[in-house]
Amino acid sequence: MCLYLASVLFQLFVYCWYGNEVILKSTEIKDAIFQSNWGCLKSSTKRNFIIVMIQAQRAIEFTSGYVITLSLESYVAVGINQV
Repeated sequence: MCLYLASVLFQLFVYCWYGNEVILKSTEIKDAIFQSNWGCLKSSTKRNFIIVMIQAQRAIEFTSGYVITLSLESYVAVGINQV
């Protein structure tokens, strides 16, 4: 039973780890665009970058069944309840 619990928690950990990485990387997009040399680009490209920066203000999150966000915080919450 303990081995089964450990394998289920490990599988959940893998999904939550990569879900957390997606959240972190998606929050870095707007900073990367802003720090680039976008001031010397054409106005249409600047407008497109601004639209992307506005959309990137909200982080991309994977959810499991629209109930729980796959992140390390949710893994810790689930892991504490299981053990």
